[in-house]
Amino acid sequence: MKKSLTAVFGFAAILLSVARSNAQTAPFKAAVFDIDIMVQAMPEYRGIDSLVQLYERDTLGAEYQIYQSEYQRLDSTFKSDSALKKPQSVLDYTSNQKQQMAFNLVYWQQIAQNKSDNYRAQLAQPLFTKVVAAYKNRSVDFDHRHSEQQRIRLGDHPPKSNRA
Repeated sequence: MKKSLTAVFGFAAILLSVARSNAQTAPFKAAVFDIDIMVQAMPEYRGIDSLVQLYERDTLGAEYQIYQSEYQRLDSTFKSDSALKKPQSVLDYTSNQKQQMAFNLVYWQQIAQNKSDNYRAQLAQPLFTKVVAAYKNRSVDFDHRHSEQQRIRLGDHPPKSNRA
């Protein structure tokens, strides 16, 4: 039993060392193309960045102020309605509206970030389209050159063009 167990472990060790040596001789090569970085590197992106900053300052800043004033108004309304002994349905409605405003204020950073990101994506869409088109053209060009190099290595000659 011990001999067979030792033989199995020895065989596994040999397989593992062979696998490691093969992995060392043939490294995996991968290229990463990050479209976001390419778009951000374009000169036109600076203008988009400026527009987004204006949007955050003007539009989102005003929206936050509206949420704050609406919360304060609802809080005052709830307090006065409670003091006047208004029906429970009116108090519940005002309380629910106040909770919704409180929710918006508590999660304002996430809400504003999502709105800002959506606005940025909307403005940058033409740039993304431009980068994707350039990447596809480059890939086609690369594939064409690669196939020509393969034919030359194999002894084939590329087709002659009819240019004069």
